[in-house]
Amino acid sequence: GEIIAGDKVPEKYKAFVDTVLKEESVYAQYKECSVGDENAEILFLISPAAPNAEKTAEQAASVCKKAGKSVYCTNKYKDCGYLLLALAQTEAANTYAAGIKEGLAKYDSVITDDSYVLDALLIQFPEMAEKIKFLDEFLAENKLSFSGTEKVVLHESGVIQRLYPARKVNYSEILPEAELLLPKRSGYDVTDSGIAGGLGLAEPENLLAIAGRRMTDLSGMDQDVIVTPCACEAVGLNCAEKENVMTLLEYICR
Repeated sequence: GEIIAGDKVPEKYKAFVDTVLKEESVYAQYKECSVGDENAEILFLISPAAPNAEKTAEQAASVCKKAGKSVYCTNKYKDCGYLLLALAQTEAANTYAAGIKEGLAKYDSVITDDSYVLDALLIQFPEMAEKIKFLDEFLAENKLSFSGTEKVVLHESGVIQRLYPARKVNYSEILPEAELLLPKRSGYDVTDSGIAGGLGLAEPENLLAIAGRRMTDLSGMDQDVIVTPCACEAVGLNCAEKENVMTLLEYICR
């Protein structure tokens, strides 16, 4: 692999890095979307990779309603500076974080179903760590469970495992009637879909190879559906154009 750090950018990545530095989204389908009352209790950060942000907002609102909470859903903060951090553009990442801090601080909880957004938030706002939550943790804390008796193969996200070593999320409580299956290869090293929070888009051939390999792991278990908690990983896996992978949010709202 080539090193991208500070101002040392190999030619083939220049356009990609420029897009990130201009604070534009690397996801072609990204359109800014904000739904709900900005003075709600919860801020739900929609993944910039989400193919249909309005639909994600609708689903997040229905889940928060079930928990008795009001929610404002937006993707206006894009990846919250994840790619700036990943490309070692620390100064730019810190400036970006300073610009969004106030917008996050006023909510009781900040929830996302994009593990890379989560990563950026936990790195940049350690003082808010208590209220920054991944979707599944929010479901578990609010004791929300959902019906469905399918055979569900779970694609775990290594990013979440790494960020939350102590998190208490039991999927058999969230999906009590489902038959939950884990692929034979599980754990940090094999859980990436190749999208890498958008970095994978700079090397599409690698993205397709990794996503294809991971889909081989996830298929062939006589499953009814493949589900991943991370919206960004779902996009990566679906690049392989094999079986459709649903996000956890899509699955519980179907």
